[in-house]
Amino acid sequence: MSAQNPCQQQPATHGLRILSINFDEVYQRHLGRHSQFGINVLHLIAVYGVYFSVFSIARSAVSAGLPQLSTPERTVLLFGLSVPWLAVLMWNVRTGPLLLSVLSAMLLSLAAAVQPLPLWLAIVSLPAWHQLQQLSHRWYTEHRDMSRFAAGYPKGARLVIMLAVFELPILLHYFLAGDRDAEARA
Repeated sequence: MSAQNPCQQQPATHGLRILSINFDEVYQRHLGRHSQFGINVLHLIAVYGVYFSVFSIARSAVSAGLPQLSTPERTVLLFGLSVPWLAVLMWNVRTGPLLLSVLSAMLLSLAAAVQPLPLWLAIVSLPAWHQLQQLSHRWYTEHRDMSRFAAGYPKGARLVIMLAVFELPILLHYFLAGDRDAEARA
């Protein structure tokens, strides 16, 4: 019998919460299905696509409601819409992914303020970006035992919402830290 990583043997101790998470535990759960580099690249592209679509939709609403705003004012307002999300991240994620999430929100706000997707395309592209994530699981099929997370992270709406809030910093952390467990198993 081979020695397992102690982190994999212990069951998840923190239940599913949407706005308050154990980032390391959620990251380990992420690695259960996303330990391959390629799937993380595709998911990051898809998440940025979703966010740019959402920022473009918000920009359309802002422009319709406040047409007199200049581009810099629109940029600041769009970034301001991300502040509640960033506040949740501030209390839950590591510094590196947090700073990259702030930078991402700033760049997405600027991009949407300067050159947004047309509203129709932003709406249509949302399910397309999600479909890219789903397809990537067919292309990258390596999975690890995730049984220790089954009780603490049951499938359903709460898990989907929690992942929507934290998926970008989780992916960014992957590119900062990688899969250190893989090195321990080798």
